[in-house]
Amino acid sequence: MRNSILLGLWSLIFSPISFSQAQISKDWHWDLSYSDYAYAATVNSDGRILGQYCYYADGSCVYLVSLGILCESGAEYPSILNSNTGAVDVRLICGDKYQGENVFFIKPFDDVDNIVLTASTIGFAVAMEEGTFKVVRFSLLGSTHAIKMMQLGAEIIRKEKSENQQDVKSEEYL
Repeated sequence: MRNSILLGLWSLIFSPISFSQAQISKDWHWDLSYSDYAYAATVNSDGRILGQYCYYADGSCVYLVSLGILCESGAEYPSILNSNTGAVDVRLICGDKYQGENVFFIKPFDDVDNIVLTASTIGFAVAMEEGTFKVVRFSLLGSTHAIKMMQLGAEIIRKEKSENQQDVKSEEYL
């Protein structure tokens, strides 16, 4: 019964969506086709990425951004996040390299999420060692729809994966 309700909800919400490709919402897109995570993200004119990534295994979501900066993995950098709805201090935690540059985790999640879901533009200002600032801007047009659709789809997939793992474990004891 529960699975049929989930399947019905799934087909109502995602019937026009193919999970083999990203879906578009103005300047943002979301993708549920990866086996470990789903994401909603945007790419600016310089090829920099800002997005929310949700992981099926534990249901956690994080914001990631690429700024064209190299850094030491795990290092933390203060930054200012500015938007048309206000500004907030954030911490950027240096992550792994992706396409020749490091990606940053953005904290605190709730502050970033509030801006991404309510503003139309966002910019990051990061102090550099040379006494200058690196500024990177992104459009948030379509972010609210893309993130909500991605989160809804990710939650359904996470529940299905969790139920499948429970089914496998219960069969092991037969």
